Amino acid sequence: MQVPVARPSATQLAQYAPESTADGALLAFCQSPLADEPARARWPLQAQLLDALERGNEADLPAASRIAGISLAAALEVLAKWCHDLARVQAGGTPRFLPSRDAALRGIASRASVLGILHMSERLKTWQRHAEHPLNVPLTLADILLEYRSEAFPRSPRA
Repeated sequence: MQVPVARPSATQLAQYAPESTADGALLAFCQSPLADEPARARWPLQAQLLDALERGNEADLPAASRIAGISLAAALEVLAKWCHDLARVQAGGTPRFLPSRDAALRGIASRASVLGILHMSERLKTWQRHAEHPLNVPLTLADILLEYRSEAFPRSPRA
């Protein structure tokens, strides 16, 4: 039997890592006894994927797709939050899910396609239906990440 665990509040996170960034506090919480086992195992893998996304169109996305042990559901969760925050930053807002990555999001938002990010957000909803399917995760994730790059950073037409 699984018991759903809600995301901890900022106050709860602060007690585990008061001097840390939001990512660090979440990691500390995931390592605490209050977090469920999947959350503890998932966070370091998701952080690796976020590190790759921060490099924008220069990222080695096929290599990022081979992060050992990451599930398709965990990767889609990160990508959905990333695209959501990227769209918020492009609209002049602040990141909702990844506030500690604000600087990277702002740098990428300045050169990413607004329409591409919005389209990618819609595509991720389609992929969510297949998150638990026994697909080849690295191959599927590589396809999704390459689609993200082509949508977010379209090449300018050649003259």
